[in-house]
Amino acid sequence: MISRPIRLRRRCDCSRERWLGASGSAVRTLSLFLILLSASSFVQVQGRLSSPGSSSSHAPSDTGTYLTQQHLQSIASFDPANPPQRPRTSSSRATSTSSARDLQTSPTDNAKCRPLQIAEWLRLLQSETDAEFDITEEVAEAAGVDPTLLLARAQLMWQDTTDFEWDRAIAATAERNLPAPFVVCMEQPSLQGRLQSGFRRRKFVRDRIRDAISDMGGDEVWRKVILRTLYNGDDMFCVYSLMDAAVAQNIDFDGCAVQPMTMSMKLMPRTVQMLLDKVKECKDEIDSKTDRNNGSDRQRQRREQDTVLDLLLSDSDVNGNGDVLDCDALNVARPAADIILCPGSLTYNQISALGAGDPSYIVASLTSKKGNQASSIAEQVYWTSTEAEQYRRTESARAEYWREALEEAGSFRCNTVIETKLQWSVRHSDDGDFSVLRVVYDASTAEQWESGCVGSLIAGLAVRQDVCGLEIAADIGVSNYNANWMVQSGVQDETPWTDVGLDGEGQVVALSDTGIDVNNCYFYDADYEKPSEYLDTNGHRNIAMYRSYADDKDEELGHGTHVGAIIVGNRAPDGKSEESGVANGIAPAAKLAFIDISSTAGQLSPPNDNEVLSTGRVTRDRSSPAAHIHSMSWGSKNVFYYNNAARMFDNFMFANDDFLAVVAAGNEGLNDKETSVGAPGNAKNVLSVGASHSFGDDLEQSQLGPSYVADFSSRGPTSDGRICPDVVAPGKYILSAAARPNNPGACDPRNGDIPEPSGDTDGLYSQAGSSMSAPLVAGSAALIRQYFEEGWHGDGAKGSESPMSPSGALVKAVLINGAQADLIGVDNGRKGITEVKPYDNNQGFGRVSLVDSVYIKGKTDVSLKYWDLETLFDGDAAKTYQVRINKSRGCDADVLSVTLAWIEEGSAPGCTKCLLNDLDLYITEDGRESVRYHPNGRSIKDDVNNVERVVIDGVSDGSEYTIHVDPYNLNSLSQKYAVVATGCFGGVANEIDTSKNVFLGDSTSVRSGGEGNGGSTNSTTKIIIIVCASCGGAIALCLGLALLRRFRQKDKKAKSKKKRKKTEEQAPSIAELRRGKTG
Repeated sequence: MISRPIRLRRRCDCSRERWLGASGSAVRTLSLFLILLSASSFVQVQGRLSSPGSSSSHAPSDTGTYLTQQHLQSIASFDPANPPQRPRTSSSRATSTSSARDLQTSPTDNAKCRPLQIAEWLRLLQSETDAEFDITEEVAEAAGVDPTLLLARAQLMWQDTTDFEWDRAIAATAERNLPAPFVVCMEQPSLQGRLQSGFRRRKFVRDRIRDAISDMGGDEVWRKVILRTLYNGDDMFCVYSLMDAAVAQNIDFDGCAVQPMTMSMKLMPRTVQMLLDKVKECKDEIDSKTDRNNGSDRQRQRREQDTVLDLLLSDSDVNGNGDVLDCDALNVARPAADIILCPGSLTYNQISALGAGDPSYIVASLTSKKGNQASSIAEQVYWTSTEAEQYRRTESARAEYWREALEEAGSFRCNTVIETKLQWSVRHSDDGDFSVLRVVYDASTAEQWESGCVGSLIAGLAVRQDVCGLEIAADIGVSNYNANWMVQSGVQDETPWTDVGLDGEGQVVALSDTGIDVNNCYFYDADYEKPSEYLDTNGHRNIAMYRSYADDKDEELGHGTHVGAIIVGNRAPDGKSEESGVANGIAPAAKLAFIDISSTAGQLSPPNDNEVLSTGRVTRDRSSPAAHIHSMSWGSKNVFYYNNAARMFDNFMFANDDFLAVVAAGNEGLNDKETSVGAPGNAKNVLSVGASHSFGDDLEQSQLGPSYVADFSSRGPTSDGRICPDVVAPGKYILSAAARPNNPGACDPRNGDIPEPSGDTDGLYSQAGSSMSAPLVAGSAALIRQYFEEGWHGDGAKGSESPMSPSGALVKAVLINGAQADLIGVDNGRKGITEVKPYDNNQGFGRVSLVDSVYIKGKTDVSLKYWDLETLFDGDAAKTYQVRINKSRGCDADVLSVTLAWIEEGSAPGCTKCLLNDLDLYITEDGRESVRYHPNGRSIKDDVNNVERVVIDGVSDGSEYTIHVDPYNLNSLSQKYAVVATGCFGGVANEIDTSKNVFLGDSTSVRSGGEGNGGSTNSTTKIIIIVCASCGGAIALCLGLALLRRFRQKDKKAKSKKKRKKTEEQAPSIAELRRGKTG
């Protein structure tokens, strides 16, 4: 995936080292060094917090907090042994209502279950709670304290906020008969001496809520209570739901905890920071354009805090000529937010209204006809409420942010903004229990005073009793001559799948991207000027559907044309006669069902997730689904936690078990950046694809060979610890079709010269990115489906078994089970090589290898056994499957590989343990239970991933293995799954000479100018040595001066840090506190 505009890929991902071989290297090397040194100093200055001596008391950090001198001193002086006290006065809201059901003024004390501790919540869900309560490394560093003190101080604020939210919930029930959102947890991991599944614990919690309602003399309220699993672990089980506050107080069982949902619990991670960043992106563009137009600095004399507020969401300005500049004109996406409504919060009429595009019932609650709208919202926010003063013993740095935002919004004018400048849409969830609202702020004609209105809107939505979550919509961006044989066999020019006719015939692959140049020779059809808007598999030769959602074209060298041709590209210069081409796709006989999600301005603007994933699923006559695979080379550039988009993708696949989404992992992995796979590539059920190197002419001179992961490829693990990406495939560089909208018929160059890596020539284009890897794997998935649908799964020949339609879980399991974890490392260029290993954060389960995935007689190394759509129920004993190693017909593979995969429902956004149904795979040999082979490189069970793989090396002929699948902890009544096993099960020998596999050994093949480390690489190395020698003196001088300067700057810091060194060494980090370590 790659950020907009797409053409920037070559500047970002490509040709980073080619300049080393030029004659001017010494000058460029010294210049680069000085630039980097200057940039380092600039970053240090920009990254500082407001120092204690700063003159400004309103300088926010990147997370939207105001770390003033007074606040830092307050943190440093906090004494956990002697915390500040608060007055125990009555809540006016609770006591002024006669129908408060005899609830007293201390609602937390009156609840029969204890509240959650803040440390527990941090472990249960990712949210804005860290930043909202000052529990960040940033604050710890600025205040000079260890994280345990921050946690103790945050617990004090958490207690006060909890009491405030209890009061709000009580008032909502008493005054308006409205339920409020609560989290209910069960600490007890076992009942009657044995571990209970999530399904049974949820039933237990549901029964206890039923008891609480019955004790109060009513059953009608029960119908309003819908439980949604938040966390299903061995140590704790939690759900969230809307319920009457009195019911929540009456819940009672051993090990229970009941917590009202606060505003910070609902806000997803980095909500405020993303809000600021989103607008700052546009403001920076506007400022830059205005500066260029004016030829001088624009006026920047307003107070610093006003500047910050302008960034909230005011994304328009006026240049020196009086022209309005807006984000749309500058190719910057409008700010948007997703509001996750609580389960059961919508009435039938509200659902109907939202489906018809009428959000009036929400808008009415956000506007005020009688009083100040911002003041009304401020009374619902803990940091700004006057009623909360009775609880508030200390304040977070974030409080000042909310205070200023709501003060700025104190005007009736905000009603106009909310009523006229917000665009609403509904995204129904496949699980049917709640929906997501998308709200987009139209700031094309915004005025400065509107910024506070939008800030108050975020708060106003988050404090609603029917809202369970809110996140700023993520920025999304778009993330084969050699590639085909690399994925099929690993042996140069050997394409066994294509040779036997497995070329995608009869398959439809859905693709969402920027557009397709239908006149490029790899797509051109002389009989169809344009493909059909509806799915028509009998029409255009390789595009069965082209839905013009955003527009109906691709831009020059557009992303979509390149990606689409990697899947189905099939050269036909006359639009009729198909022939071999250097950029033919992996499945050239398949067809695309395409949805164009990029406007002419270059912005990606897809419809809701379900609509995207439904592309090509139903034919025009509404008969049967046609597209079982969807390839996505786009996703979030700045959201790396499990968000609502990931949840929607998981729910779609859960509701459609024939379907598999193949998603690019992203290009955010430079400098070995962990947890950099963006949503939805980090969803549980999708197949996430990272990028590895290509081969031969598709490599730059400086690149190592195909046995290396690309440096930019995004890395795992996911934020909840799952393996990610799942697999890797060639993505640096891939040759494919080039979009030439002004040159119809563009094709391969007449002289036969193909483009250099990152270059383009006529109708061909070479690009790098996981965007190129994902369609390669999606096309491979289409071949897997064709394999089963044509009956190859019997004895490795077409028709040897009855045709079957594989589930998405089976296709995913087949690709992962055949993946080879034999890559050497990550090629970081001048920064060296990062070691990789199986199941790690770099290559996941390994590189895709079709020859190791299924059995084709005489063309592959292994035979195949599978079990699809198997079902286990809660409480069932483990199911077992037997395989026997049989080498009698010539198969000589000495490896047994077994993979279990299952598709489960989506989890709560922000989940820290996203796995809901925990199945366990283990293998025993020859009936001996004493020795178990556990999955994913572990010596014990895996309770994190919904894909588990066991690889056993050195298996002997005649050995028998038993595959066990155990329903250890199910959150639902049952779970479907697929199991795949490959090995020698009586197949014949492979006729392909696999000793020529380019992945065997330390492959460092470079471009065709030389092999190994020879050829042009040697001459480049000599030049580098000469350059280094000639400029070494200059660099040494610069280094000396820089080090001296840095030493003086850091001397004072070093002395102060030395005093607390011992404490810091013993204190846990913020991440460790999240995992439950307390020192």
